[in-house]
Amino acid sequence: MRRLLENLFLSIYCQQNTTLVRSIAFLVVLTVIGFYFFIVEHFTVNIPFQDDFAFLFFSNKLLEAESFQQKFYLFLNFHNEHRIAFPRLIIYLLLKQFSMVNFKTAIFFGNAFLIGLLAVIYKLNSKGQSKHLVLVICSFLLFQLQHWENSSWALAGLSNFCGVFFAGIAFYYLNRSDWIGFIFSFVFAVLALSANGGGLLVFFTIGLFYILTKNIKFFIPWFIVSSVIVTLYFIGYVKPENHPGIFEALQHPLRFTLYFISFLGGSFSADNHYLAPLAPMGGITALMFFGYLTWKKYYLNNPGVYCFLLFILFVAASAAVTRSGFGLHQAFSSRYKIFSTVYLILSFLAVMNLFYEEKKEIKAKIIGYFAIFALVFNLSSFPRNLYLLEVHTKKTVFHMRNWVMKNEGVNIDAKNIDDPIMTKSLKNRVYQFSCAEVPIRKQDQAKWCE
Repeated sequence: MRRLLENLFLSIYCQQNTTLVRSIAFLVVLTVIGFYFFIVEHFTVNIPFQDDFAFLFFSNKLLEAESFQQKFYLFLNFHNEHRIAFPRLIIYLLLKQFSMVNFKTAIFFGNAFLIGLLAVIYKLNSKGQSKHLVLVICSFLLFQLQHWENSSWALAGLSNFCGVFFAGIAFYYLNRSDWIGFIFSFVFAVLALSANGGGLLVFFTIGLFYILTKNIKFFIPWFIVSSVIVTLYFIGYVKPENHPGIFEALQHPLRFTLYFISFLGGSFSADNHYLAPLAPMGGITALMFFGYLTWKKYYLNNPGVYCFLLFILFVAASAAVTRSGFGLHQAFSSRYKIFSTVYLILSFLAVMNLFYEEKKEIKAKIIGYFAIFALVFNLSSFPRNLYLLEVHTKKTVFHMRNWVMKNEGVNIDAKNIDDPIMTKSLKNRVYQFSCAEVPIRKQDQAKWCE
């Protein structure tokens, strides 16, 4: 059986540049992406969830702002530790285009950056070997439901997916090793920072890369511009009261370490309690592999992939410092899985680069077994996470329906709905839900629905 399977791998590998194989690969990628977006379209609703109310608050304040300066500061204001200027820009454009915020459209915008991220990963495969087969494997790994929170939550998707996408482009331009690459790396590092506070680590990662490669010509200007950006970023910063402090995390080194390696290998758990031990095991393996890449001086082979991996290591460490106080379970949070997934994909690219000179039989086996793993990885993400996504959608609709009923005089609890912001948003017409999504009494529909 194994021999037949490996002969099949070799046959496909030898014919990978034929029109038939390339067409099938392209069709598979489109199918995987199309099915993912079908799930997103089917389960997402135009109802704000938790931090999404920050978008409605922003939209209301934007209408009240009288000067350009006031509007500018609204874009740059902190949301927890993050200045989410780019997600706010998307909301502003939706507001300008459709006269109100539509969270379902915003969710689609966030998920669309996964397609951009796949394109970045495709370009990072610098050796150019088996690009179409590698693209199929990466699409299986990327377009799956472990990060269902990002897939169905407007702010989370626009922040996390966009942040990783912009960071990836910043690292891609490191492969140029010239001033054009330097400038574009800086521009996209700023964009990554405008999407998520983790973008600060892009500046740190690239600076460390210049030190590692002894590139003083680029390190000095990078250090200067990065220092300016970081200083500007922290002006007016106040730590959120309900967030644990850094020193509190460092006082519990075991919890910190477990959080770090579980965050890094989180995608191996597939949100299944029985597979949870695979997360720290995957994290340890990821660390060992990165150590091997460093020993092999892989940063000279493919600076983009190496720095992207290093960046995710820093993200995991940062999350452990700032979030481990909430409990180890948060390392398995769905919205963080994108980092572990991208680390896995980049590790696959690194393996392909390392085996560039090997015989085609060996490369065919690597691609074949990785393809099987990626397919199983993709399929295993659906049963549990599809259920969680469905429950999330039903709860979101349920809470909105309860809020409407409460405002019609029914004594009922309406959790997760920010009453003042919702009331003001409906009054200002910056938001309107649909009766197709929120089933309410017929006598109330004219008042509340589109």
